[in-house]
Amino acid sequence: MALTEINSISIKDDSIVNADIKSDAAIALSKLASTPAVLTGSTNNTVCTVTGANAIAGEANLTFDGSDLNVVGEVQIGNTSNHTKELRFADSTRDDASSIHVDNSTADLLITNDRGTGSIRLATNSAERLRIHSDGKVSIGSAETSTGGLLIDKNLTAESDVSDKNNYHLVIRSQTNSNTSKLGIAFANTTDDTHVGAAILHHRTSTDSIGDLAFYTSPTAGTTTERLRITSDGTAIFDPNAGGTLSITGSSAHTSKVIIGDNANTGAGNCLVEGADGGDYFTIQSNGNVKFATGNGITFDDSSTSAVLDDYEEGTYTATLTCLTSGTITVDSSYDQLAYTKIGRVVYVTGRIRVSAVSSPSGLQLRLNLPEASAASTEDAGRVTGYVYVQNGTKDIQDYTSMPTAGGNSHINIGFADTADSTGDVCAAIDSDTKVAVNFHYTT
Repeated sequence: MALTEINSISIKDDSIVNADIKSDAAIALSKLASTPAVLTGSTNNTVCTVTGANAIAGEANLTFDGSDLNVVGEVQIGNTSNHTKELRFADSTRDDASSIHVDNSTADLLITNDRGTGSIRLATNSAERLRIHSDGKVSIGSAETSTGGLLIDKNLTAESDVSDKNNYHLVIRSQTNSNTSKLGIAFANTTDDTHVGAAILHHRTSTDSIGDLAFYTSPTAGTTTERLRITSDGTAIFDPNAGGTLSITGSSAHTSKVIIGDNANTGAGNCLVEGADGGDYFTIQSNGNVKFATGNGITFDDSSTSAVLDDYEEGTYTATLTCLTSGTITVDSSYDQLAYTKIGRVVYVTGRIRVSAVSSPSGLQLRLNLPEASAASTEDAGRVTGYVYVQNGTKDIQDYTSMPTAGGNSHINIGFADTADSTGDVCAAIDSDTKVAVNFHYTT
């Protein structure tokens, strides 16, 4: 007979059994001596978590089938104020690898700790990309260990398109996007990491990363000084902060050299040396000659402009004979060349010319033209004279001589040597077959 009515007086402890309670009876949990936890939302393999007081729920995004734990969402170890917790894969009895595998439909990620080699490997798309070896060396694109601290091993050819960053093994980038920004590589060979021993910097000077490449060294502890800069137009500037030195050394002849090539670097080229103000100094020509700009030359002990050897020239010029007073003397066009050589300010003239015709020549001076005007000087310091040999004139050979011609003229005078003051009509003593030989020098 089922229990249909009870009161607290008539119920005794332990006197009610399961058979006495109706199967569909609703008994409030609050009527129980202690409130049990209630499970909700559970399906096969779900992991249950406590969701509140006396409440347990099956997590649809957290399942465990006995071997694999599947989490849909994020996994946090520790909290925002405690980062010392860790996720550990540990089995001291095994030598194979432990891995973290992030599976993606387009690109998977695999991080593996290989107990056998002591390395950590990172792979994407089932291919190893990076390896940290047990000795701390890092290989990118290769498992190679016989190298320095970092190896980047990838079949790239930068020269195929040097403007494409995808063709380089290493790209260092800053997104400052300012024409005053600099980025670079620093070198430090010391336990003190506060100082830089040397550096290579890219100085941006214009948009699209246009700029200079500068090299720095440290002359004293804590200072770094620019030594060499290659500007965006290809100009190399040595030590812009002080006098730079270019030292080229070699153990034997021709082991150290400066090569000047043409645009294709297949033949000889010209090399212009100029000042920072744009003024030309000299040019090393493709034939090996050195050509100084006008006014420049070689100085010796004295650095003043008066000691500059700034000119060398040689050749021939067409000689003429002119009478001081009147008439003409014609030089044979087949024998009218005299040779000259100019070294610095000194001009040397030599040779012989022949007269082909005369027409009433008259004058106390017979003027032979110069290849370049002589220099005027103080007192008689600039006068020009030299050796003259006249043949087939109307007087004896020894009767002709050069006269000390004042500087600042374009001729040297020829007169008589048989008078006390070289007077007499020397032009009238020249005939149509006269020959005049000279050898003299003067300053310009």
